[in-house]
Amino acid sequence: MPSPTYYVSPYTVFTPEPDGERVLVAQGLRGVSLRISAALMPIVSEFLTGASMAAVLARHRRLAPALRPALRQLVDREILVRRPIWQRQVEGRAAPRLGPVELAVHRQVNTGGYDPARLDHARTPAARKSSDAGTIIPLRAHDRRPPAMDVLDCLQQRQSVRRYAPRPLPRRKLEMFLQHTARARNLVELPGLGTVSHRSYPSGGARYPLEVYPCLVRVATLAPGIYHYDPFAHQLGLLGQDRGQLDHVRAACRATLALAPDAGEPAAVFVITSVFDRTCWKYRGIPYQLVLQELGALYQTMYLVATALALAPCAMGAFPEAALAAYLGVDGVDEIPVGCFALGVPRRDGVATVTALRLVGPAAWARRRSDRAVELTYADGVRETLELAALRVALRRGRLHVAGLGGRAWARLEPALHARLAPCIHDRAGSRVLRLDGVSIRLEP
Repeated sequence: MPSPTYYVSPYTVFTPEPDGERVLVAQGLRGVSLRISAALMPIVSEFLTGASMAAVLARHRRLAPALRPALRQLVDREILVRRPIWQRQVEGRAAPRLGPVELAVHRQVNTGGYDPARLDHARTPAARKSSDAGTIIPLRAHDRRPPAMDVLDCLQQRQSVRRYAPRPLPRRKLEMFLQHTARARNLVELPGLGTVSHRSYPSGGARYPLEVYPCLVRVATLAPGIYHYDPFAHQLGLLGQDRGQLDHVRAACRATLALAPDAGEPAAVFVITSVFDRTCWKYRGIPYQLVLQELGALYQTMYLVATALALAPCAMGAFPEAALAAYLGVDGVDEIPVGCFALGVPRRDGVATVTALRLVGPAAWARRRSDRAVELTYADGVRETLELAALRVALRRGRLHVAGLGGRAWARLEPALHARLAPCIHDRAGSRVLRLDGVSIRLEP
């Protein structure tokens, strides 16, 4: 009976250890890892295109006593597998999913935590970055809070906006945006843990590894350029005004956000980096996971503050990391770009038009079978379904309007639809209601 053929699993990642004598092998699909001798790597490479265990052992007969248990361990950890599975099939097609490297990273960051016994108290990472900026620009701290808006309203109206007005972002709004999103409110000295701070978003262990670099394109009274924000002094440090670098950031922003030719461009792009040492010093196994969780929290804080300030926010999923690291003067190892966030003055386009409105139900997310939903069809072909209880209707300038897009924007009913529904408006108990299929919807003032 022929010996079975084995392959190196496509979910395997090899990383040489600093001593040059061992290699860390991580199997991302199973979330296992082990260290092997570097001398074993040439033999492991024989399985890249498939090889029988018997043939490999025969070729290395002198090493067989030590080689056999080592290869068996690779088989047990599914680093060597009988059949290489590269793609998961869904309806006969290759399904998109995390790749081998992505899975290896994901599976290796879900263990660990805080181990006080391993802290190097003689080398506590600095909580504040010393900037090489030549020009320092103090920012004003505004005692007056952003325009009054309930946090629930901010959550309801939060959205990514990718259409920008050509006018500059007011400096006052930039100052308030940074103040309410990234500024450190205090400093706390913790015995054995060094300096930490409190800000508007959470951070694992209050280590706050994220640094914010505003790339200003069109901000009133501030020159275009790449800056570093100091969250402790609430000030900007000018790093450079190279027009080519700034144009590259702008081009990357347009490409990532897929901006239409007439959409304009954001007034500022905030590059967010991580100084991993601050988090890695305290935590083992989970620093990368903590940093990405913190980035998401900062993104949401930026969205909510931008909404309160009536600005146009949008997080960027892709960006030229290596180029940005060079522009910012960071090494891409100890400090790495992990996110980008675009901000500008929103462009006020015309009011959207609803061409059809009908009751359906229950919605897929309804808690009860009796719950109703409403379906809105817009002139551009977009179709939206929302809970009937969440539908807001108003009569503005003699035309019925509904709050669509999750309640974020008002849209008017086209004339024919308005004419069909207008007779359904009735006065009841001092208010006006719209009757649809036996359901009463109160019109807002």
